[in-house]
Amino acid sequence: MAGSNTTYQLSTIRGIGLHLSSPQQSIAWASTNTHWAHNCQERARISPLYFRPAHTSLHWSAIQIVPDKLADWIYTDRPQLHIHLVLFQDATLLTFNFIHTLTDAISRINFFKAWIAVLDGREEEVPQFYPFDHDPLHALGVNTQVENYSNFSRLVSGVALLLWGLRFLIERVLWFREEEEHLIRLPKACVKSIVETARQELTAAAPTPPDGGKKMPFLSENDVLIAWWVRMMVIALKAAPNQTVVAMNVFNVWSLFPEWFPDGGAGFIGNAFFCSYSLHLASQILQDINLAYVASKNRQALMEHRTKAQVHAMAAIQRTSLLGTAPLVGDSNMLFLSCTNHQKAGLFELDFSSAVVNPGMPLSERPHALGRPSCINKIEHNPSYLSRDVVRIFGKDAGGDWWLAFKTRRGAWPEIRRQLMLLEMENKEE
Repeated sequence: MAGSNTTYQLSTIRGIGLHLSSPQQSIAWASTNTHWAHNCQERARISPLYFRPAHTSLHWSAIQIVPDKLADWIYTDRPQLHIHLVLFQDATLLTFNFIHTLTDAISRINFFKAWIAVLDGREEEVPQFYPFDHDPLHALGVNTQVENYSNFSRLVSGVALLLWGLRFLIERVLWFREEEEHLIRLPKACVKSIVETARQELTAAAPTPPDGGKKMPFLSENDVLIAWWVRMMVIALKAAPNQTVVAMNVFNVWSLFPEWFPDGGAGFIGNAFFCSYSLHLASQILQDINLAYVASKNRQALMEHRTKAQVHAMAAIQRTSLLGTAPLVGDSNMLFLSCTNHQKAGLFELDFSSAVVNPGMPLSERPHALGRPSCINKIEHNPSYLSRDVVRIFGKDAGGDWWLAFKTRRGAWPEIRRQLMLLEMENKEE
């Protein structure tokens, strides 16, 4: 965690210039058909599934002059947050470069909201900032038994942890060193189709109550989207049928501790997330064509672990760890897949309209409102931070399409591309 460095890129395409400060500094100009956001949107119009390396947008972010590893902060007097603005004739590209120890996906939205409030002239609405020397979670896990954790019997430790670590390193250093990262756009219709199919199957499998009426079990779009990604990765990485697959999901804990976050986390920009784990056999995932099983298991795991008692237990385990690391669940031969979902952060709903100087494309010709992001990209830099097989779901844009990116070994991408094309073809047939 300490070495993880992240770049966020928010782009508002076709018809926006932003005036974010009095002196216009660090502003670059380019033709309308060369910047990343334009190419992103144009490619999306040609093919519903946008597919390109996530790092290609760094050309416009001046990333060469901002820190990209932990040492750049430790040995220099640099701020933990770097903001860069590139202004085009038809778009504005905002790049936010920061270290993960500063903030997480949900907390950083507080910074954006405060910034926008100032732009709107609503400075009185900017909440009081939580000082860095105050940790609301300082008592988390104190005087808590680690055995209270629901996955305590599945913790990987001792020899099992050593074997998993060795296999992990051998795979990434010797067997599959080359990796690729791509940004993907899933059209609204594709996501709607897989969500409806999963919900219908889960409803059909649910027991019929005595009154004869059936209530559709709850599955969110996020639940099904994660299940779809997990199944695609199991296929692409050729997991053995009897191999354990662990799907890790991240959740925010503000709402669990109102006594520590009395204002719902307003003014807090630090890290406040924990993880839920669902465990499956690869064979179960492969048989789950309609995604109902994996999606429901992920939902159950999230409901089980997103409680005060379980968060305290996970923190207690972390306190007893020699390296202060979060618990690892599974076995020594597991396929470990992670998901961080930013939909609740509402990045596509950020409203910079107060900074718009000249609107370009008429609102009737674009789905997103004036001053709101049309494309978002998130890039992680530090190679020592284990970001392979971690999907970053940026959220749903104004048109209802979902954007995500992930990195995995290079040899898996042909199968991933095939799965994406299959999803597109199935949706067209419907």
